[in-house]
Amino acid sequence: MGLSGSTGFSIKVSPDGNNWPEAPSFDPTSGVASGTAVQNSAEDTTAGRLMRADYGYGPGNLLGAVTQSDGTPTGAVIERGVTPSGDFVRFADGTQICTASLDATTCTNTEGALYASSSETWDFPTAFAAGTTPALSGSGGSIGRFIGFDGPTDTQAAYKILSSASDAAALPPSAIAIGRWF
Repeated sequence: MGLSGSTGFSIKVSPDGNNWPEAPSFDPTSGVASGTAVQNSAEDTTAGRLMRADYGYGPGNLLGAVTQSDGTPTGAVIERGVTPSGDFVRFADGTQICTASLDATTCTNTEGALYASSSETWDFPTAFAAGTTPALSGSGGSIGRFIGFDGPTDTQAAYKILSSASDAAALPPSAIAIGRWF
């Protein structure tokens, strides 16, 4: 180990006494580590190699703003947010989940064999990728009620709460939308 043949510090190892690759070596100007014992790219998951902080995820970049460039994650792994219209979680792979407890509503309007709330709109807490349609599900707020969605876009969904019996109780339905943010 030392500076032999270079101005950068290195530790050389040899499997046979003839070849001496640099396991770790350190650039004398920047101090950045490289060598056979150091991860050489973000995709390098070779067992036993030292992980470079700029190639991995840890406490400093696990939670934060999730970003991407041409489909490759460039930011944190998980992003969580809260807005007046609900909560959202984004993942670095492009998955986005939005949830909300919607405004309390009654089911007293006759609609065929069912009773319904008035038509409402849920503005998602954050938009899904343009041109995509998220999968929607929810609960009508109590047993016997269910939520029906119509015409979702990347920013909102229309819904009604339906019930088999007239129900004047104002109960908050809950909703979930799952799709992609890129």
